[in-house]
Amino acid sequence: MEIDHSKKYYEQSSFWSKNPKGDELKRVNKIISLVPKDVKTILDVGCGNGVVINRLQNKGFNCTGIDTSKEALKHVKCKRKIMYCNALNFRCNSFNLVICAEVLEHLQEGIYENTIKEIERVSNKYILITAPYKEDLRLKFTKCSNCGTTYHIYKHIRSFNENCFKKLFTNFKLKRITYIGKVKKQNIVEKYLRYRLGDFYIDSKTAICPACNYKNDYKRRYNLFSSIAALSYRVIPHKIQPHWIVGLFENINGCKNNHCL
Repeated sequence: MEIDHSKKYYEQSSFWSKNPKGDELKRVNKIISLVPKDVKTILDVGCGNGVVINRLQNKGFNCTGIDTSKEALKHVKCKRKIMYCNALNFRCNSFNLVICAEVLEHLQEGIYENTIKEIERVSNKYILITAPYKEDLRLKFTKCSNCGTTYHIYKHIRSFNENCFKKLFTNFKLKRITYIGKVKKQNIVEKYLRYRLGDFYIDSKTAICPACNYKNDYKRRYNLFSSIAALSYRVIPHKIQPHWIVGLFENINGCKNNHCL
């Protein structure tokens, strides 16, 4: 079962060879700091190159990472498996903590709902979720030079806020919300100038079109309207919002999991 029909996007070696820095490193460190003290076993769903799970393994936790990318898993230093997040091949209640960091925003309808159920099924104590906070998806759109499709360079298709997190799970209660990093919000005038009049998109060395599988070679182009929008974004004060939202969830039924009954 394919989660993304543009599979080669996730098998790019350059995509997984980077070490976290800046806000990304803050996000990794915050995830690690939120792991409850009574946790021993951890599953990282969509672990990527192991940026989180490798550190937790080094701290003495019994860790397992799953991902669909063979290239990503080459960097993982603990137990690892090729596996889809909507069909976890583990028994119910197998892990004290399930981490799902920067994954849910990528998932299509159907796959998303099943992933939520699977995460809840295999955890017996805690779930830790991170996602971009109130992301304006169009800010990261590029345009395919081959077919003209516009799409998010990181394949994000949904955005999250506090209400979304509160409704994620049935048997797990949101215990704590934390925010990480800072980003500027683009105002409505800048958006209109940039997208409606400026026809402005961004370039990326790793983006692959979800419609035709074409490797991105779009070159960023400015006209009068997009240039004004860019100048406004740089020099005019803007509202600041967190980059990521982090939720720690706790099993309200103890070790009993209703999904396994």
